[in-house]
Amino acid sequence: MIRNLPGTARASSDLREKQVSEMSAATAGLLAGMALGFAAFFGGFWAFLLVMFLGLAGLVAGRMLQGDLKMSDFAGSRDRR
Repeated sequence: MIRNLPGTARASSDLREKQVSEMSAATAGLLAGMALGFAAFFGGFWAFLLVMFLGLAGLVAGRMLQGDLKMSDFAGSRDRR
């Protein structure tokens, strides 16, 4: 009979949860490319541009919510020395 050491069951559960909840950059790129491809095929050029713009807006909003991006990153520096 195999016994888990104290704390190892929780650690393996946390690891499994982390693996399921995170998406790799390659998978995200694949999904974005497929969405843009469907928009271009079924909706034409303007639908392609709309989907691309909304995807970019969603990316920026998501990065801001995660704290990776701030509004000050878009503003230029006012200190000119």
